[in-house]
Amino acid sequence: MQSGSKLQSSGAATGKPSPSVFITKIILMMFIVLSFQEKENFNSFIQKLSPESHLVSVDGSLDVAQIFVVVDNEVLLEMSFYTEALFSIYAIHHVFNIEYPKPLKMCFIFLEEYVLGISQTKKSVQYRKGVMKLVG
Repeated sequence: MQSGSKLQSSGAATGKPSPSVFITKIILMMFIVLSFQEKENFNSFIQKLSPESHLVSVDGSLDVAQIFVVVDNEVLLEMSFYTEALFSIYAIHHVFNIEYPKPLKMCFIFLEEYVLGISQTKKSVQYRKGVMKLVG
């Protein structure tokens, strides 16, 4: 991890996952709420989604899967790793100047601050309380 990041990788010596890996997995679990079952028609499934951004997983574990980044009911990217998909959806929001979906706004802000090391100038009380529960 970069030296400017607030969470340093400390798990190598203890055999436990570092805090940043743990927090990234928590964020992924918050984002990966849509799981496509292969028996469904994939195109129909995509068309039923709200026009916001989504990560859609096809029967995968947290390590390797088939993940689609979907924006405005269109598949933009297909990936095999959740972390890759997570950072891709973050980049898509910035490149295309897309507002974060309200239910995930705090997750994106948390990702910016604690994983990417981008400090936040204005923090809501709700955000600060949530962060205190996660990182202490």
